[in-house]
Amino acid sequence: MRASPLAAVGPAILVTLLSSSAAFMSSPASSQTFTGRSEHVGVYDSRRQRFIVWGGTDGTNTLDQVVWKRDLVGTGGLWTPLNTTGSPPAEAIQCTAVYDSAGDRVLVYGGRTLTGNPSTNVHALTFAPGNGNGTWQLVAAQGAGFPAPRWLHSAIWDPDGRRMIVFGGTQDGTEFRNDTWQLTFPLGGGAPTWSELVAPGAPSGRRGHAAIYDPFRKQMVVMSGHEAVTSSTFKVWTLPLIGTPTWTQRTHWGQVAARSEFLAVFDPGFDRVIIHGGRSRDLYAANCSSTMSNLYAMYLNAGDTQVGWTYCVPGPPQKASQTGVFDWETGTNRLVWFGGRRDLDPFGPCNFDIVDETVQRTLPFYPCDGINTILPNTASKFSGPASAEPSLDTDLRLSEGKPNPFRSSVSMALSLDRSMPLRIEIFDVSGRVVRVLADREFTPGEHAVEWNGRGDSNERVPAGVYWYRVRGSGLERTQRVVLL
Repeated sequence: MRASPLAAVGPAILVTLLSSSAAFMSSPASSQTFTGRSEHVGVYDSRRQRFIVWGGTDGTNTLDQVVWKRDLVGTGGLWTPLNTTGSPPAEAIQCTAVYDSAGDRVLVYGGRTLTGNPSTNVHALTFAPGNGNGTWQLVAAQGAGFPAPRWLHSAIWDPDGRRMIVFGGTQDGTEFRNDTWQLTFPLGGGAPTWSELVAPGAPSGRRGHAAIYDPFRKQMVVMSGHEAVTSSTFKVWTLPLIGTPTWTQRTHWGQVAARSEFLAVFDPGFDRVIIHGGRSRDLYAANCSSTMSNLYAMYLNAGDTQVGWTYCVPGPPQKASQTGVFDWETGTNRLVWFGGRRDLDPFGPCNFDIVDETVQRTLPFYPCDGINTILPNTASKFSGPASAEPSLDTDLRLSEGKPNPFRSSVSMALSLDRSMPLRIEIFDVSGRVVRVLADREFTPGEHAVEWNGRGDSNERVPAGVYWYRVRGSGLERTQRVVLL
């Protein structure tokens, strides 16, 4: 037991399979030198399908500057140190990290030491094209103004605007900021520039909130957190990243309790935000309150001013200050999260302890009820469906799209054991065919099927969920792809 508001959470990996059927699995991180932590950062490296973790605290000290990776494909499944060079950030907690896929780098911003010294630095961890090793570098930014040092803020990466957007946080643990800043990287290289993004209707000052990038509607979504004026309701705001920036507060279908230091990740396959855990009251308030175990799916397509909620029953183990990533590239459609902390006595002082368990859960699209299953701690690999289209008839096989989600093009492998006429179509979620890719006789063997995200008239179709459909000789195969 630890009696510290920054106590550790043990080496636990939790995996949620967000597919049509699944379960919940719990197993400790298997590396002997990898330790449980909270207040750390984590990102999904979509190029290599791996979970990257850095920083945090074990409850007594800030952790060293080692970067840890966990491969989500193949025979991996263990935490191992990433080989890095250069000058890493100082050991820190409660900073943010975003992944820039085009630049193949992680940007770490802000945070503080255990003694409370805040930072305003930005560090880039750039991955090598071949082996994926990393090089740290302090980002030398310019600008007419710079954001104040902060922690417990939020940040997203806007790939179209080539910018990191930062909102809120605190500098000294007593204030609640509501300013928005952007660090924009010019095309072709050069020094990035800080500028304040002034938009009407901004949320009130807050810390310990969460934010995600919504690739379908091109917007930043800011959620809940601890406010200066206590609120019991989970609030949601959106900020469009194209056109005139104006904050809009969303109304709700149903009630969800306010929280801070919770996990929020975007699920592009089902166009929703997955939210887990958090604290029911600010960690740095006079009286600490309990960590939460609720798991929710929040749907952003409920209208221009609304969000819809689904409560996933039962909830996984309680946690706060964890990190997580949504893994779509390996075909398992899962949430993977690590670390955090758990209350020992929700009605007593701020005592926290280590979580050392593995849970696996399957979540369908709607409703997202499932079964929590505690698995043996010797399990070191994630499990999940290798294909979304199993079939007893092997004459026609259609592989998963790569990459998925995609921006410019997606490719699938079509395998035939015999010649047959096939019609290959792309259709949207309403069932409307937007593109016919082929309608002809196919010979036995492997065939590459590629779609460039355009309709039959060569127009760029809107971002969203689409389906490949291959039909012929009484057979039919489908696969889901996501266009960003």
